[in-house]
Amino acid sequence: EGCVVANEISAERAGMLVHQIARHQALYPLVVFTSHDARYFPSIREADGQTELLFDRILCDVMCSSDGTLRKAPHLWREWSTKLSMELHADQLAVALRAARLLRPGGRMVYSTCSLSPVEN
Repeated sequence: EGCVVANEISAERAGMLVHQIARHQALYPLVVFTSHDARYFPSIREADGQTELLFDRILCDVMCSSDGTLRKAPHLWREWSTKLSMELHADQLAVALRAARLLRPGGRMVYSTCSLSPVEN
């Protein structure tokens, strides 16, 4: 019972997400795809327009500096700097705080990055 709301702000990545989920035909009808900035993800309301629906589980795979992928993509070393982690922190925190507000009491939130930086994690 229930459904999955899959949100991806990047149109290119959203297309890949739809493609991957479509391969699992039993799951596909239970997924709603959205493309919102997760910092401002909209509230979903019941038919009465008053009651806000809250999520049982939320996975936040947030934007990051990608320093965890440097060994797989050495060309990123030229672009990477510690400043990037610091610049992303406010946006990452905003996503986590918005997710926490959308989570029902007793729900579970998982926060994920591909970064090794303690500032981002």
